Amino acid sequence: MVIDFSDPEVKRRPNYCQLVQQELSNEPPEPLRGFVASVIQTALQHVYEHDLRVDKSHSDEGAFGSAIRLFNDQQTETEADQSNFMKPNTYEPTEGIFNETGKQSIQLSDEIHPTPNIQWPTIGEFTPELGLKKIEEYIQGWNIDETWLHCTDILPTEEQPYDVNHRYRVRWSMPTRRSPIPGATVSIYFTIQVSKIKPKNLEVGVYYQVETFKTMHRPGMTRFCERWLRDVIDNKKRLMSYVNF
Repeated sequence: MVIDFSDPEVKRRPNYCQLVQQELSNEPPEPLRGFVASVIQTALQHVYEHDLRVDKSHSDEGAFGSAIRLFNDQQTETEADQSNFMKPNTYEPTEGIFNETGKQSIQLSDEIHPTPNIQWPTIGEFTPELGLKKIEEYIQGWNIDETWLHCTDILPTEEQPYDVNHRYRVRWSMPTRRSPIPGATVSIYFTIQVSKIKPKNLEVGVYYQVETFKTMHRPGMTRFCERWLRDVIDNKKRLMSYVNF
């Protein structure tokens, strides 16, 4: 039975408040109402897409045919884009990309390019002067521009419980005729680690670090990049423009 709570006769009943509370408790919760509304909306959309559109397509064959042609064109464009992408298991672009961009294809060589390294001295034959000579020999193998000039300094040693660290500083700059005194330099710090407990016939440990960089490089494992020197120089020059003396 449906009760009209706006009826004055109903409001005069002694159990009017109980009837109102009972009616409120019988209402479905808000999440349930939202779920039912979403189901109804989905059903109406399904009817519209699968029933009403089919009826409309029969009455308007021209619109339906144009939609089919549009879909086929999109499929053709998608297949063409996929075919113009990289060929599987290769690193060469297809002919379509080559003709469109004009770039050359990438050719990977099987030739091995080992990282430059030298024969470092053993623990028994090491001296600070020999370490300096070996560092200069190692630097000669770097592929950098000839305009870069450097000088190497021997820094104080560091005593460790089981090792002695001999440190060297190689300062790089690029002076010119107009600016024989460079405005900024970049340093590379070499450390030759001589063990106190290892056999004397083993090689010393060598690693180096570029100024302002945190990465430690080991000869024979890292190929030196000239870009590191240029980045430090450029950053220093950029910083000096903000400093006033």
